[in-house]
Amino acid sequence: MAGGSWAWRPSRRRRARWWLRTGMLLAVIGLRRVVCATRTRWEPVCLAVGAGLMVTGFEVPAAAVAFLIGLGIMVVALVRGIAVKGRAAAQAADYWQWHG
Repeated sequence: MAGGSWAWRPSRRRRARWWLRTGMLLAVIGLRRVVCATRTRWEPVCLAVGAGLMVTGFEVPAAAVAFLIGLGIMVVALVRGIAVKGRAAAQAADYWQWHG
């Protein structure tokens, strides 16, 4: 082979920068959508994000920290959700106890 293999040719800087910029733009757009969804429906979004991080941390050994972060997010979301819903459920039970 006189010209060498095309597989060993270094990538062009413009192409690599374009992919990097495009990836960062998509990540920012996705992050903004998650933030907007979290403002309106924080509990299911936090549970989904926590579950996704837990699965990622469990499947990829190098991302073990993601498992712990996902576990923390899920625990906080569940505890806050139970505290908020538990108070409303107790108030409803008190109402039906005295008015039923």
